[in-house]
Amino acid sequence: MKVWIAENNTPIEAIELNDAPLASGGEGSLYRLVRPDDPSVVAKIYHNNRRTPLRRDKMGYLQEHPPKDFAPEEGITLVWPKEVLTDEAGAFMGFLMPFATGEKLEILCLPQLPKRHQTAWEAYDRAIPGQQQRRLGLCYNIARAIERLHQTERYVVIDMKPDNILVQPDGSVALVDLDSIEVVENGETLYDAPVATPEYTPPDSYWEQPEVDPTQEEPWDRFGLAVIFYKLLLGVHPFAASTQGDYAQYTSLYQKIEQGLFVHHPNMQAHFSVVPPLHDRYHRLPIRVQQLFERAFIAGHEQPFMRPSASEWVQVLYEFRPTSQLDETRLAIPDFSLRQWSPRLKLDQLLELPSFTPLTPTTKLQADQPLDPKAVAQHSLPEEIQDPQQIRSQRFFNFVVFLLLLVIGAALSLTMPWYGAVLLGVLGYLGFNYSTFKSRKSAERKSALQGVVDQQYNAFQNLLDKAAVYETQLQTGIEQLQNLVQGEAKADLESVLAGRHLLQAHLDTFATTLDQQKAILQQYRKAERQAILQLQQQYLQWAKERCPMANPEFPTLRQQLQWLQRQRRLGHLSQDQLAQYDASVETLEQLQLQYQIELEGIQHEYQERAANLLFRCQEQHRQVLEAVQRYQEEISPKQAETFQQRLKQQQQILSQIEQWQYDLQGLEQPLQRQVAAYRDAKETAARYAQINFGRHLLEMVGLKKPL
Repeated sequence: MKVWIAENNTPIEAIELNDAPLASGGEGSLYRLVRPDDPSVVAKIYHNNRRTPLRRDKMGYLQEHPPKDFAPEEGITLVWPKEVLTDEAGAFMGFLMPFATGEKLEILCLPQLPKRHQTAWEAYDRAIPGQQQRRLGLCYNIARAIERLHQTERYVVIDMKPDNILVQPDGSVALVDLDSIEVVENGETLYDAPVATPEYTPPDSYWEQPEVDPTQEEPWDRFGLAVIFYKLLLGVHPFAASTQGDYAQYTSLYQKIEQGLFVHHPNMQAHFSVVPPLHDRYHRLPIRVQQLFERAFIAGHEQPFMRPSASEWVQVLYEFRPTSQLDETRLAIPDFSLRQWSPRLKLDQLLELPSFTPLTPTTKLQADQPLDPKAVAQHSLPEEIQDPQQIRSQRFFNFVVFLLLLVIGAALSLTMPWYGAVLLGVLGYLGFNYSTFKSRKSAERKSALQGVVDQQYNAFQNLLDKAAVYETQLQTGIEQLQNLVQGEAKADLESVLAGRHLLQAHLDTFATTLDQQKAILQQYRKAERQAILQLQQQYLQWAKERCPMANPEFPTLRQQLQWLQRQRRLGHLSQDQLAQYDASVETLEQLQLQYQIELEGIQHEYQERAANLLFRCQEQHRQVLEAVQRYQEEISPKQAETFQQRLKQQQQILSQIEQWQYDLQGLEQPLQRQVAAYRDAKETAARYAQINFGRHLLEMVGLKKPL
């Protein structure tokens, strides 16, 4: 596609555009230039029904009255019409403008980052520490861009919304669709802005009979700017909440804006039923930022000029400007060999071998130790081996039999010699007790006791075998570790670690320097903010003293000047005030000029300090990069790979050893319990073996206690 650059509606130079559009919208399409090949510029070609004479005149006006451009290092772009384009016959087609890249600001105005942007925009994730400062830095750059437009006193953006702002992760911003801006001169609209978005439109747009068309004045943009900043910082619209009572009927955002239902309005709290939790982040914002929001949405609801101007936002956010921050992403340390390993790793740690105490020898010794006679003598037989009730029954029957034998013996003594009767009685008594003794010392009980002993021993032996397996594995693992760090391997490890420690010393020094410079930079910002506040207060005081018509309600000289000019334009000044008007305007303009000069001087001084500080950090960073490069040159890839393999093997073996030690320790108490159970069974068997016929007789007649 061929088009012509026009001057005074006359084609003067042909340029060629790509046939396929780069992007298309409701008004037209964007095309890259083919000849001349200039990637920094694109052409916007309007659709046929949009190529009106009025639009052509407007593009010519914008071309002739551009705002001042920003320096490239400031990271702010105004996508402004540069050249008017026509066809060969001079019919209007569009214009050339700077080519801006980036994402629409809307992605950062959401409660959470979209998944496809989470990597590139990770630094702006609301869960990341420091994200608020980066977002405040973005607000600063956006405020600077709007301030530059408003300083012309010709332009009102009108359609203020995140979709018309492109941003990049480094904080760069670009205002787009500026061909739709409203052009106002001396209170008269020369060219209208075609559209506005309701959720960014101020409440004065709904007033029935305003003194002046609100789109002609800067406060219109101030409202939209505050809404954008609120969404950017908190992820929710400042008027997004459910209402109740008399306000329940207002459900859409534009209705809530019209009614002044700002979520943090102290007089409106009773009218909210549900407030999204995202609004809680508001109280984490700097106090001065909260105050600007309250002026924008509370005081500014009835008095539009009380809304903070873009210049005020610039002053409050000045300390957060991206160019004054230590961008740690630019001071990052590149990856290097063995970075993932601990910087404090020492050779002694690699050579240190774990140790363990075997369980099997001591435990086996405890199990095989001879029984203590005293312990056996004090051991009580369990009831299943010797039932006390049964012993008492046997004693009772033993007494009955004894009496019976006495009676029988007495009877027999009448028919036979007395000693024969006694002998038969004794033999009968002994026979009866022997039968009860045999029932007490049965083969089944002996077998059962031995079975318990064998069972406890087998259980003990199984645990012992398990412990022996773990001990063998531990010993094997320790031997493997020894083999990893023997001979040449030890020398290689020592060489690699020496280089790694030397590099770490550089990294530690750089980290310390960076922390120190951050603290100094913070002091600079604090001192600069204080100096600017003092300067501002001084000039406001001078305005109050030298210009009686100045309105102290407005916090900046420029706003006081705008208010005074507006009062005259609307015919609100008395004859006496008109007589003082020119002198008052001249005084305010002089003060504003002087203030601006001194302000730039303060800013320049601290910018120089910050620049020197950043330079020192960059110099330190350069030295660290050189140290990393030397380290990489000294350690061959093969050395690094071998080192990593050895460390990985060592970690794997140590992990296995740790698990085996844990398992072995887990057997310690069960083994001790099983040794005790085994010895208890042996003591029971030994105690049972002590029951003989003589003891049985003594127990039956009560001369000894049962075992």
